[in-house]
Amino acid sequence: MFGERIIIPGIEGKDDAYEQPFHSLDVVYTYYPTFSSTVTFKVQNLLGEDKSIEFEDTLIQSETKGTRFEVALKWDF
Repeated sequence: MFGERIIIPGIEGKDDAYEQPFHSLDVVYTYYPTFSSTVTFKVQNLLGEDKSIEFEDTLIQSETKGTRFEVALKWDF
């Protein structure tokens, strides 16, 4: 998680635009079946949170991140 942060700085007396806090729970598991191979399983954003940017308490952008899965096989020879 990160807290509220400035994404667009304000100019000419206007306020800053802030990216709102985003909670992301990620899991990475690595398995070594042999000395020359590696299997990696990743799951990102298990909580399914959306990212948003607000300016003066008004939503100006929202992004649906969704949950991402990844499986990788690495073989050294």
